[in-house]
Amino acid sequence: MRRSVFLIMLLPICASAQQIDTLLEFGPDTVMYTLDGKATAIDAYYMNTTVQYTGYAQYYDAPQELEISGFCFYAWVENAGLTADVICTLHEALSDSLPGAIVGVDTVTVDDTFSFGDIEQIRYCAQFDIPIVRDQPFVLSVQTSSPLDLNIISNDAANEDGADEALAMYYWSGTDPGWRKNETFFAWDIDWVLCPIVNYNVAFQATFDADTLCQEDTINVTATTPAIFSHRMYNKSAFSAGEWQDVSWLISQNPPILGYSASAPVLEYGDVPVDLFVEYNGWRNSTMYPLSEDIYAFPQPQAGFDHIANQLQVQFNDTSFFADSVHWDFGDGSPISNEFMPTHNYVSQGLYTVQLIAYNSCGSDTTLLDIQLMTTGIVEIEEQKIKVFPNPASSVLNIQLKETPKEATLQMVDVMGRVVFEADVRSSLYMIDLDGTITSGNYHLRLIESRQVLTVPVIISK
Repeated sequence: MRRSVFLIMLLPICASAQQIDTLLEFGPDTVMYTLDGKATAIDAYYMNTTVQYTGYAQYYDAPQELEISGFCFYAWVENAGLTADVICTLHEALSDSLPGAIVGVDTVTVDDTFSFGDIEQIRYCAQFDIPIVRDQPFVLSVQTSSPLDLNIISNDAANEDGADEALAMYYWSGTDPGWRKNETFFAWDIDWVLCPIVNYNVAFQATFDADTLCQEDTINVTATTPAIFSHRMYNKSAFSAGEWQDVSWLISQNPPILGYSASAPVLEYGDVPVDLFVEYNGWRNSTMYPLSEDIYAFPQPQAGFDHIANQLQVQFNDTSFFADSVHWDFGDGSPISNEFMPTHNYVSQGLYTVQLIAYNSCGSDTTLLDIQLMTTGIVEIEEQKIKVFPNPASSVLNIQLKETPKEATLQMVDVMGRVVFEADVRSSLYMIDLDGTITSGNYHLRLIESRQVLTVPVIISK
């Protein structure tokens, strides 16, 4: 048996599927295991009555039910202007993988067309009258009774260059004719480029460990794929990488997560889509399937409140989101309140830290706020070390110190802790002009001297 050799590159091409439970039809896909999956250079072998190799065959698994409508091969006749008939057959596979009973057959005429640059010019496809459904291994074969130099493409014939060696057979028409495995005669691993055209369903299953949970809880998801998904003959990506796992998830607002299983916090609340993306690579088709299922996430509480002060009486208003109950600590040692809009009377003026905790079935959230309470009039503290008047003030605020400071700084700080006024003080009397950017509200006046800080509550009312 003579062979001719040429170099060529074929572009691989792909399909996909979701409990959720989703069936997705894929095809027609020409399985090109022998060519794209294994070849580095492409070989062509004679098939004719002269050399007595009159047929070549290729074995295929059927990991699930397949609908086979025909198959393709690459061939040409070297005799200019002549053609040769090729009988294209689908067989049941015998227990030793050799061709068995004929299931489907077609005849294709091959001519002398040949091009090194465009392999599609020498591509021929057999079509069966009725698509054949198989869930058991099968064998494809091409045979001829022509004496012409008919070339059939195989892979590169290198030994052990891919999984499942010696899947191909040849038909010997000489003494003791019949089908033989390549491994019994040749020193190489020759697989023939006989590519079944198949349609099949790819069934995926996506499972979640919960369909309702709380915002910020972790959800665990798993994708299950069928056997054909990781089969080297049907999924090109599985050919050299074993179990192929280019499966990705989009869960809430997290970045994409690659893998069959994933865990991620649910960062939103309400109906949250969980998306599964599965790419399945056939040999001449490629498809990415997005599959989506909504879960429901109950929101976490978000604590918040505002208040209105009248001297030492304060009306608190709960502004929390998604709170079923609240817990108030008014910062003065008084009993806890669980009212949503409590009114609280403080005993004396001063700075109080009020805490609100909001609760629901998913958890709790806490917020704190410092409030400054005072009565009107001149404020005198620290045994008259500092006096502030008038208080409330509208246009000017006077500060009188008991002693002239060596180095001191005056600051006015609003209820958010922002410094709205600052100045160095070198005398015992100081006046702040309020006609500028200082607006109405409650403030703290700080005298910072050496390591001592004196604080006076101030009300600006314009």
